[in-house]
Amino acid sequence: MKDNNLNNDKNKNILKTNKEKQLLNIEGNDNNKNKAVDKSKAVDKSKTTMNKNKTVDKSKTTMNKNITTNNNINKIYYNYRPNINKEKQFMKRPGLYYKGENSIIHFRALIGGIYSRLNENCITIINLHSGKEYLADHTQLILNEKLEKFIERNKNNSSMIKSVGIIKKYKKNDKYDYCIELLPDEQITFIPDIYYNNKYYHMYIEENEIIECYNKLMDYRHDDLLYLVKQLRNKIDELLIEIVPSDFIYHYIINQYSLNTLNIDMYSDSIQSNQFKNFELYNIAILLGNVLFDLCNSKNMNIKTLFKNIAINLNALQGVRYFKCSKDESKELNKYFKVLCERKNIKFGVGWLMVVNRRNNFKIYENEKIPASDVRLYGLKGICYLNK
Repeated sequence: MKDNNLNNDKNKNILKTNKEKQLLNIEGNDNNKNKAVDKSKAVDKSKTTMNKNKTVDKSKTTMNKNITTNNNINKIYYNYRPNINKEKQFMKRPGLYYKGENSIIHFRALIGGIYSRLNENCITIINLHSGKEYLADHTQLILNEKLEKFIERNKNNSSMIKSVGIIKKYKKNDKYDYCIELLPDEQITFIPDIYYNNKYYHMYIEENEIIECYNKLMDYRHDDLLYLVKQLRNKIDELLIEIVPSDFIYHYIINQYSLNTLNIDMYSDSIQSNQFKNFELYNIAILLGNVLFDLCNSKNMNIKTLFKNIAINLNALQGVRYFKCSKDESKELNKYFKVLCERKNIKFGVGWLMVVNRRNNFKIYENEKIPASDVRLYGLKGICYLNK
């Protein structure tokens, strides 16, 4: 349980400076609504109407010409549509389809719930990895044993599994989706999923340490924030090395925070410098800081509980306030999340489905929510632990 050694008023005062409002604003530092137009980049209207004698490079533009005649005067209007390279425009998101149907993979994942719609002996698995490779935020796993026997074998009620399976394609809502089917001769291995903190002692973080950490973050440049995220990733991997693959936590956070809008290469070793804005890197660092806080302030920690905490923190930072509502009602009740979907250029329903999946996978209830200010406070405390 997170401690409350600072009173609420002090917490709010720490995190409500003008700098923070600029950095954490949903528009981030790139709010261009009130910016003056850069005339050096403005369109030269003289170039949009061309003399008949000029030649046009058809390899660069597609041109529609409409001619109207009025008193022997021909007016020529040119509408330009740039040729878009569809291959470059296509976003490659994580998914089993890139591995291909009938591919055999070694995998690790978290156990979700029962998924009987596909098969009576089927479960949902979460945060699927093959080695260091991130494959999916969740998928279905068809067992090669009765579901009852699978549950019975899990003596310690572990949430982490590993095994070998083959990728299969199945029809879902008039489309095709992919799942994993265990190989006939393979058996699921249940991995001990409790993190034991052998160096545990309750580290009290002074108020001045939190303020100093916060002020530094507000002054960080883009590269500084990238480096901080890398430090937090490495520290978490170091603590959980015996339980989960490298970046198991980090991959889940950036996938969920970005609402699955990242290209697949973003799950490799390092973040591209132009992928996240400063306020987004700040929030990712805060989410990772919360993970570090939980690990450092617990004698032991179940991995699925850790993931549930991450999901609750994500809801707070993404503006998810209410679950028990229809999609249309949710647009009104969770307006911040609606704006986030618009910024990520995805439909609200697609983004909301990720929220619903998080809630179902980790059994998050309506009353299990915390203020975003608390998430930032404990994230800052976790970042302080980097130098302890």
